[in-house]
Formats: sequence, C-alpha cells, structure tokens
Amino acid sequence: MTPIVEVIGLEKRFGGIVALGGADFSLYPGEVHALLGANGAGKSTLIKVLSGFIRPDGGIVRFDGADAVIGSVATAQSLGIQTIHQELELAEALPVYENIFLGQPLARHGIARRAAMIAAAEQALKRLGVAIDPRAAVSSLSVSDRQVVEIARTLTRRSRVVIMDEPTAALPPREVARLFAIIRELTQQGIAVVYVSHRLDEIQAIADRVTVMREGRRVFTAPIAQAPKETIIGHMLGRSLAADAADSQPAPAGARIVDIEKLCLDEGLSGFDLQVRAGEIVGLFGLLGAGQQLVGDALFGLRPVQAGRFEILGRARAPRHPGEALSWGIGFVPADRKGAGLALRLSVKDNLFMTAWSSLSRWGFVRRREHHRRAAELSRRYGVRCASVDQAVGELSGGNQQKVSIAKWATRSISLLYLDEPSRGVDIGARTEIYRLLRQFAAGGGACIVNSTDAEEIARVCDRAVVVRSGAMAANLSKNSLGEAALIAAAS
Repeated sequence: MTPIVEVIGLEKRFGGIVALGGADFSLYPGEVHALLGANGAGKSTLIKVLSGFIRPDGGIVRFDGADAVIGSVATAQSLGIQTIHQELELAEALPVYENIFLGQPLARHGIARRAAMIAAAEQALKRLGVAIDPRAAVSSLSVSDRQVVEIARTLTRRSRVVIMDEPTAALPPREVARLFAIIRELTQQGIAVVYVSHRLDEIQAIADRVTVMREGRRVFTAPIAQAPKETIIGHMLGRSLAADAADSQPAPAGARIVDIEKLCLDEGLSGFDLQVRAGEIVGLFGLLGAGQQLVGDALFGLRPVQAGRFEILGRARAPRHPGEALSWGIGFVPADRKGAGLALRLSVKDNLFMTAWSSLSRWGFVRRREHHRRAAELSRRYGVRCASVDQAVGELSGGNQQKVSIAKWATRSISLLYLDEPSRGVDIGARTEIYRLLRQFAAGGGACIVNSTDAEEIARVCDRAVVVRSGAMAANLSKNSLGEAALIAAAS
C-alpha cells in the first residue's frame, strides 16, 4: 500500500537551532499513527510543515506518492490535511453549523445557504455518532463537544488526514473513551489520523503504529503491539527509564503550614479538610469538575472562603487577594502556563524575575548585569534549555516553559507552592526533572500541593493525596495506599 503521506529527510532550522535534522515519517490510509517525542524533539515542527504553517528548508514531502509542496494552510487543506490543535479554534459566539463551515460556507450566487449548512452539519455529527444540535452556540457546549465540532469540520471538508495535537489534554476519562470511538469511526472511513500525546496509556489503547522522534530525527517506528511502554520511553529519553535516578526520599514532615477544616466555597466546595506540613508534597486528585481546583484558588486568594476554619502559614484566615498570598510566601503555578503563568513575548530572564523585581533594583533602576547573571544561574539550576536567557519564553518547548513557571518562584522566599496540572503537555523527560525540582523544594523545608487529574503523576510524586469528589473529600490516602487504582476508585 502506498503511504498517503511520506516524509523523507525533512530539515528545518530556526536561526542556529536545528528543529528537524533529516526527519522521516510515513502515514497510511485508515491508520492511527502516534507521533511521540520529548519537548523539542521536532514533532511540533513536523506537524506544522504538514499543516502548511511553515516551509521546510530541505527534504521531500509526498502525498499519494507524488512530491508535494505544502506552502500554506490552504494548500494543506486542499490536499485533505486538517489539524485539530490543543487550543481549539472555534468562534464561541457562533452556532455549531457556522463553525463547521467557517471559511468555506455552502453558498449559491454568493449567498450562504443556511438550511443546507445545517443539514450537512447534522449529517457530519451523525456520522460521528453524537447528538449535538447544529444550531446551538458553541459557547454552550462542553469541551469534549467542542472537540467533536472540530472533528465534524474535517468530515465536511473531505479530509483524508487528520492531525490531533494532545486531543485529550482537557478531557475527563469518560470523554476520552468517546473520542477514541470517534477516531475509530474516522479510520473505518479510510481517514488517516496522526495522534500526538504524552499519555502513553492512551497511545497503546488507540494507535496502530508509533513513531518516536528525538533531536529532530525519527529514532523508532513500530506497530504498537511491538512497542511496550518501556521501549517507547527509552527511545524518547535516549536511555532506559531505569537509568534515571529514583526520586529522592521525602524529608521528615515539619511544622504544619496548611490546616483547613470544613472549608466551604459558594462555587461548589463544602466540608473539605486539608493539612499540609513543611517537607511534604500533597496531592489533590479528582476528575475534571470535582472541585479540587477551588482549593488552590482559595489558597492563593482568588476565591473568598465562605465558611470553615482556615489556617495557613501561622495566619488564621485565607489570603484576601493574590498580592497578599505572595507577601505571605505562597506561590502558584497555574495549569494555563501560556495564558496565566508566563508572559510569552518577554524573555526568559524577565519571566524569572516577574514577581521579584525589587531584588534586582537599586534606587528604582534594574541592575541589568545582575539580572542576566542571576537568570542564567537559575536557568542552569532548573535545567531550562534555551539559546540564552534573552530568548522569548514563548519560543521554548512546553517542558521548558513549565520549568520557567516553577523556577520563577525561587526568586522569592516561598514556603508553600501550589501547582495546578504541572505536567500537562509535558514529555516524560521534562516530567522527571519537574518532579525532582519539587522534591528539592520540599527537602529544603517548603511544602507543595499538586492538583492533577493524572493518577500516575499523583502516585509517583506525592507523599499522600486527598481525593475530591463532588466538591467534598472522598478519601485521604497515605503513601502506602497511594496507587493509581485506589485514586481512580475513590474519585469515581
């Protein structure tokens, strides 16, 4: 069978950085091909080349066996290549059918045919096995239904290749199963799917083949049945997982930093208890919407406490606003690092000292040499890989952006660090480094609270965990009972 897409020796440079150094990739009709690699391995650049966002510097791209030049997004779409990005590209104020035909409306004599678009949108949604009203506003849909709208758009455009970038990043487990059913429906229609994800369990459940990239090149391709998780990780890291040093042992618990009893918030949290001591990493686990994120919002002064006893860092009340939380020594790493955690257009060094300019200033002026020196030292200590600390943080890989989000709190005197989904969109190698940084912070006398919907993450990095279900505490698990099965059972 001829591959529908074949990439041979693809090359792409960004200044002195080699993003693709002779990458190879092939995709066959009707298959789900997982594309994996550490942040910065080149998979995002490869996807952008196939999607028409950027042009390669060298190499060959073939479509249906013929050489192709994908010079624009429009060219890619004309070939039948559609990309569904992690950040969905929908106009929320418009109805579903208009989003499905956005940019390519069904028209006659220059006039859009509303009834025809509604009927075609309804047919596309039925093909995916879902019941979504094509007249409903996208803003009224759940995240998973919005994703279905993106997929329905690919059907109306007679797509032959669908690229999915981290499609389950914001989905609860029950919606992941529905997405997989839809993907199988696509492949049964002969559509090829490129599936990009850091979640290896998903890859083994949905993929037919897997390709691993490292340092801009393909290093491994195999049928998924011949690619156990340990093999995939080994190729991603360039070493066996056993070669990584085991996470250091937790430090003895010290003074109580957080003591919450019967916490109530108007938004849906009631009767919640949480105690955290210095030297501990405590997990908050629950399905999406269970209410665990509200705890972090209260800790950082983003939401007012309605009732309950709240003691934190020796104070008998919650912080009233984020500025007060900062002054008390509380740091916050949000899940949306691009939208809320970092200023993407600013440099690495500016982001690192965003909350600590006073430590660099003298008589109101920033000491630029000191700023550069301390930022460079901090980047090395936290393993931030960048061309220089003057590089815009938005140009870094997701894992390195996350390390900057964490490292910036080292410029302040922080006793409690709250992290919301710290490894979302981060590869296995960067995860290991981030977990080590958290353990070092706790070993130095700090305390961490990690909120995550990833049971494997909670079980690996935390000393104990509180499980949240329907806005209340469902379980308090010690390290001995902190397994993925126990977490999921309690959350469900």
